[in-house]
Amino acid sequence: MAPILFALAPALAVLMTAYNDAHAQAIKDAERLFSNLMVDYNKMFRPVLNQSKPVVVSTWLDLVSIQDFNEVEEKISFTAILFLTWTDERLGWDPEKYGGINNINIDVSKIWAPQMMLLNNVLKSTVFMKTGIQSVSMRRGVAFFS
Repeated sequence: MAPILFALAPALAVLMTAYNDAHAQAIKDAERLFSNLMVDYNKMFRPVLNQSKPVVVSTWLDLVSIQDFNEVEEKISFTAILFLTWTDERLGWDPEKYGGINNINIDVSKIWAPQMMLLNNVLKSTVFMKTGIQSVSMRRGVAFFS
C-alpha cells in the first residue's frame, strides 16, 4: 500500500494546489473568467505577446517505479509522472475582477501546449499531449500540466 501512496503523492499535490483557491468563488465568476480568457484566443500561436520571444517550458520527471531492466538487450521499462510548466502571457488575469479566483482548470485542447514526444523507445513513438490527463491548471497565466 505504501508504494501506491508514494506514487500518488505528486499527483495529489498538484490537484490540491489546483483546487486550493477555488472553493469559495461563485460559478458565475469562473464562467466569466473562462469566457473572457478565451475571447480571441488562438491556440495556433505561441503563448507570448512578442512572437520573437522564446517560450520557456520547464519539465521534470518523477520516477515512480522500474518494472524491468535488461542490460543485455538495453531495455528498461518504468512508470513515471511528467510535469510541465510554462507561462501563457495571454491567459493572465486580475483575481480581484473575478471574485478572487487565483486559478482555473482549462481543457488542454483549448489552449497552446507544447508537443512532447517519447523518441528512441523500443515499440513506437508516443505523443504525450494526446494521452493522459487532458486538463491544465492555470494560475494567473502559468500553466501546470501533469
